[in-house]
Amino acid sequence: MAAGILLVAAAPGHAQTVGGCPVFPTNNIWNVRVDTLPVHPQSAAWVQSIGPNSWLHQDFGGELYNGLEPGMQVNLVTGSQPRVPIVVTDGADESDPGPYPIPPTAKVENGSDRHVIVVDTTDCRLYETFYSFKNADNSWTVYSAAIFDLRRNLLRPDYWTSADAAGLPILAGLARYEDIVAGELRHALRFTAPRTTRQFLWPARHYASYTADANLPPMGARFRLKANFDISPFSPTTQIILTGLKRYGMMLADNGGPWYVQGTWDPRWPNLGDEWWRIPGSAFEAVDVSGLMEDYDSAAVRGAVAAPILDSVSFAASPVTGGLPGATLRVSVMAAAPAGGAVVSLASSASAVASIAPSVTIPAGAASVNVPVTTNAVGASMPVVFTASLAGQARQATLTVNPAPASQAPAQQSVAPPSGSGEQVAFVVRTSDGDGAGDIARLGRRFARRLEGEFDIAERRQPREQRIALEHHAAIQSRIFDGRAVDHDGSLIVAFESRRDGEEGGLAAARGADEGHEFIVADIEIETLERDGFAAVGAEGLAETRDGKFRRHQRTAR
Repeated sequence: MAAGILLVAAAPGHAQTVGGCPVFPTNNIWNVRVDTLPVHPQSAAWVQSIGPNSWLHQDFGGELYNGLEPGMQVNLVTGSQPRVPIVVTDGADESDPGPYPIPPTAKVENGSDRHVIVVDTTDCRLYETFYSFKNADNSWTVYSAAIFDLRRNLLRPDYWTSADAAGLPILAGLARYEDIVAGELRHALRFTAPRTTRQFLWPARHYASYTADANLPPMGARFRLKANFDISPFSPTTQIILTGLKRYGMMLADNGGPWYVQGTWDPRWPNLGDEWWRIPGSAFEAVDVSGLMEDYDSAAVRGAVAAPILDSVSFAASPVTGGLPGATLRVSVMAAAPAGGAVVSLASSASAVASIAPSVTIPAGAASVNVPVTTNAVGASMPVVFTASLAGQARQATLTVNPAPASQAPAQQSVAPPSGSGEQVAFVVRTSDGDGAGDIARLGRRFARRLEGEFDIAERRQPREQRIALEHHAAIQSRIFDGRAVDHDGSLIVAFESRRDGEEGGLAAARGADEGHEFIVADIEIETLERDGFAAVGAEGLAETRDGKFRRHQRTAR
């Protein structure tokens, strides 16, 4: 049996998701296959008590029944949903206290049970209530209430109920049309039986019977469709469900009709009852899952390795200034990534403003990774949503990209040769035509030729980033200096600024510059100029580089 356990449990990555959240880890008992497990010794008696001639019943659908929507309703909310008080009646001593994020418009299951199911997609928490009624102040009065962390394998305290009789989460066992779209049912379903015994089996935590009869099935009992049952005559939708019942089975979760399988209301569901009557109870058998239990208080399966679960994505700092480096997205998983790492897909809602690599691999053994984000200059604050996706899970973080602060124009002075060691100057050059790219490139080469001999400065042309930079071999940083985009290495600072508001947002245009745009070469240490002989030509030296492309420059003190 141990070999069979490893066979069915060692392949992670098949858990269902809802709202970008996993419906429990992949090594959760709901999400592992049981097609190789042994038949339970009480299987025949339990099937006989439920009804071997009763057929599988679709307790959900997409067509109105007596004017009502059949099936469970799943309400998705975010972390901003206001919490409201929960008044718990009879089941208060076995319920999780409120407040709960149940919206006033929450859909309630039709019928006598009146379940409410809410998933907070921000925190990946599941809130379920039984016999639920909204009050005038939007609080709720319920019989019992339970909270589950969808990212963990925690079970409720022993002998505690939940919103169902077995003390189990309802959502995990629902047939959802998303299973049909995926082409595979990858989890166990939940079902009911007319009579149960005063006992429960792991992972159930509660019973709902006054009868102690070993021939009645206990809460938590796992059944599967027999492997030799022929599913070929059925519709494709039913075949997907029946294949899942052979592999993952279904768990007894409440008292009710014989072989009644629960699912969600969804208009896409066809009416399956016309063919399910051909699936008798005798086609099922109970299986012994006791060998899968690793810890009585956990739903995790022994020997199974859970697929990585996204924990969070976040920015160390937000807002940031567009066009400057330093923005970093941190992607974290709940536990260390397995061998081979965890590949996370990444996307930006506005890549023209802030872009990121399409994916990143969290190395094996690591629980997080930092991913650089490239931002561009903006004319106004722009929120950009970044989404990290992993096996159907999704987490999001928002980065606000701000424009550079408006620069203050320097006072104009007459042209004069620079003098005085350590003085800082700014040369303002105005383009005379649209060939700004060529002008800035020539200006960059001019500075490179004059400085590279003594100070080992290299030229770097980056027209795609709309700038030219002179880069020292030391580490280069970028920052805002009086509102300008600046590349510097401590002794040399070169800034290019375009005055095209909103379009360039303060960064120099290395291509596509129009007549009248100003580019500023700023904060050049005079000591540097004097040492390499540049001060000898002074401001006139810059004018000589124009080749008819630049008007006469002006020197401004800083």
